[in-house]
Amino acid sequence: NAEIMDLYGKLPRSFGASLKMVMTWAEVTVEGLAEEALLSAKTIQRMRNDSAYIPELKTVVAVCIGMHLHPIISRHLIDAAGHTFRYTVDEHMMYDFFITSFYTNSIHECNELLRARGYSELSGQE
Repeated sequence: NAEIMDLYGKLPRSFGASLKMVMTWAEVTVEGLAEEALLSAKTIQRMRNDSAYIPELKTVVAVCIGMHLHPIISRHLIDAAGHTFRYTVDEHMMYDFFITSFYTNSIHECNELLRARGYSELSGQE
């Protein structure tokens, strides 16, 4: 927990800068994250470097799952991207479950649960 809290205390407010710092901390490359989150390397680069780009909530969740981030760090990235969970939306409840209780699982397992409920996958389309 000390390591997580140390990282959390150092994270900047901007999404791109936070993503860069978290990726460095997690020792994840752009290509590695793209593979684990089922996103293109171009999308990861855009999230890191284009401050005008606002990724979809499900894309941010995919990034968090792809890195198996602790929920505190995931929540920071979601907030920094300008998103919040609306707990009146079942899909958002599932996203919250993924980042709080299912984050050690793969993006494939998350997508499988979403498909079973009739929702679109976290990633694979962007």
